[in-house]
Amino acid sequence: MKSAANQRRNRWETQFDLVAPLYPVLERWIFGRRLDGARMAFYDAVLQSDRILLVGEGNGRFLRSLLARKIGGCVTVVEKSRVMLRLAEMKKFRAELAGGSFR
Repeated sequence: MKSAANQRRNRWETQFDLVAPLYPVLERWIFGRRLDGARMAFYDAVLQSDRILLVGEGNGRFLRSLLARKIGGCVTVVEKSRVMLRLAEMKKFRAELAGGSFR
């Protein structure tokens, strides 16, 4: 029998996964480009970092941009939604993350 905490955790994971395929469209519709601006606020400083932690990266759009300009170092991605992780992995980011990891 699952504990109440496990049931809540599973419910949240399911909700994240349901939204995952639609998230880019929903994000743009609800927030416009404001979240893109927030992602880019410290972009140049992040590029200079040797180790980067991305929490809640989503489907990998920011990661793709980061890896296109980043030379060396380690990028670790932590994402709650398994569907978002699969979407990011489908873009073949795992191979580009030498020294990095998906969680």
